[in-house]
Amino acid sequence: MIPIIGAILALIGKGQESQSTSRPNVDALTTILHSWFFIVSVLIASILLCLKWYFTYAKLTYDPSWVMIFQKRFDEMRKDRSETAQALRENRGKLGDVKKNRDEFAIIEAVLDFFEDVAFYVKGDQLSPEVAWHHFYHWLRGYWNASREYVEAYRKEEPKAYANIQLLFETLRQIEVGRDKDKKREEEFMSMEDLDEFLLDEIGEYEPPLKGKKK
Repeated sequence: MIPIIGAILALIGKGQESQSTSRPNVDALTTILHSWFFIVSVLIASILLCLKWYFTYAKLTYDPSWVMIFQKRFDEMRKDRSETAQALRENRGKLGDVKKNRDEFAIIEAVLDFFEDVAFYVKGDQLSPEVAWHHFYHWLRGYWNASREYVEAYRKEEPKAYANIQLLFETLRQIEVGRDKDKKREEEFMSMEDLDEFLLDEIGEYEPPLKGKKK
């Protein structure tokens, strides 16, 4: 369409030289065509920008490169996950006393640091929420429910710590429940039985090697 308009403008230019008596009409037509040329150019630029955004989002949604790095890292954290789950299960009710039990609770931070990293990359558009949900929602939900008291108490001392984990959980939970308001609350709070089952499963992810036996 743009080349056609350009040709029309060229013809008009030639007509202006030979038909000076019709100049007012030609000038008016030229103005109209220039206006349409500008509008069409803006529309084409907008379409191209939308296409670029769409393909960028599609890549983030389905590109496995970053998420596989995180998945590998998470799979290699079986020992840390087991110890974290053990500490969370054994210290229920006193996770809010961070000052008194800081050293004892230090192991919890290994898993929290992992999810904080995932949250940071989702926030920075390096991972899409859909990809993070597919790979990590089950574990994020369990660990967030088990460690929420600890995180909230920890952030009172260090407000910038773990600033993204809750936001990540809320984002992924929205994907999980969709528009089901009843399930929304159910997904947010796990029952003690479900939480205990989750922690026991994570504890069982790692078995210390027997003495004298190579890994």
